[in-house]
Amino acid sequence: MGQSSNICVILNRFDYGKSAYFTFAFPCGFCCGNAVFEKGGTPKAVNQAFPEIFANYISLYADRECQKKLPFKIFRNEILFLSTSSLEAFSENMEKIHFILFYMEPSEEIFNLAKANAISSMKKRYAEIRYRALYKMLEFSESEKGFRFSKLARDMQELDFAEFSRYQTCFIQPENCTLLAAGNFENIPSELRLKKREKTCEVPRFCFFNREINFGNDFHVVQPDILDYSAGCMKFFFKGKDVSATERYFLLSLLAAVLFQEDYDVHVDAADASIIYWNRMVSEYKYRLADALSDPKICDVSGGILHALYSMQTKQPENFLALWSSLMMNGINLQEYIHLLEACSCEGALRLFKKSDPIVCEGGVFLRAGDTDELNHH
Repeated sequence: MGQSSNICVILNRFDYGKSAYFTFAFPCGFCCGNAVFEKGGTPKAVNQAFPEIFANYISLYADRECQKKLPFKIFRNEILFLSTSSLEAFSENMEKIHFILFYMEPSEEIFNLAKANAISSMKKRYAEIRYRALYKMLEFSESEKGFRFSKLARDMQELDFAEFSRYQTCFIQPENCTLLAAGNFENIPSELRLKKREKTCEVPRFCFFNREINFGNDFHVVQPDILDYSAGCMKFFFKGKDVSATERYFLLSLLAAVLFQEDYDVHVDAADASIIYWNRMVSEYKYRLADALSDPKICDVSGGILHALYSMQTKQPENFLALWSSLMMNGINLQEYIHLLEACSCEGALRLFKKSDPIVCEGGVFLRAGDTDELNHH
């Protein structure tokens, strides 16, 4: 879509009747621990709580100043703001949210409310045993990004308005944002009137730390808790460099669906790649990968993934656009991913597996009923 501002706009022409759906996406998530703020600069630690507090801040601002609900999702590497609109009001809504994101006057009062909301939300999540296991597991699966839950919790408490404002100036710029919209746009003007905002500074770039790949990086932690619970993870290091992020995501999605069927999470980005799974025995799955891809049911599995994507696109458009935006922020091309699923075969999957030449480390988090000091500490 043509537009005069410096934001990237992508349209998906899909018939949702008189409705349109859209996301504003920023590559700024809670797992990244370091960034370079200027060309040739040295990496600096970043406040990992900024994305969640900022998302709450924008949502509160939209509700208070524009009487508009603006839900959001926070992921490991990205913030997504989600909304729906009638086709008639599509351009008006785009322009309104664009203004809120890039032109609103800063408000310390709203920041304080947003910070309180973010802290309350984190406490509610941490009260769920699944999230306690997940936060600990992310220290393994997102190790190249330097994630530590203790730092995230501390950053949430310590972020003040002055630092928040500096982060907002750096990270929340049109050049660092993608607008993805879906609907029947045949009668929508091809030009959006999004006011161009001059660049205020270099957009920071997150940086990662590649450790030497070896087989000694397995991760198993036993922690006291109020209940018994476990989660497992396979973390992939790809020795084969000539494999795209999309191909890696396709490969891990197939493996996860064959091995676990449900209750798993696949994540691939420039730094880390993993499959996290819940509610089953933590086992050495890394020795079963080639056999899993040799399973004759692999085509049925890929067809099932395709069907789930289509069902999400038609019945849950907000979730579909959120997934699409999240993949895009991580360098994964949805159209290429769909093509790989459509062309899937045992032979092709095994060729890609050998080409990827992965080293797989495994992790397990075991929460055991007992002392609750760990809970009280957080």
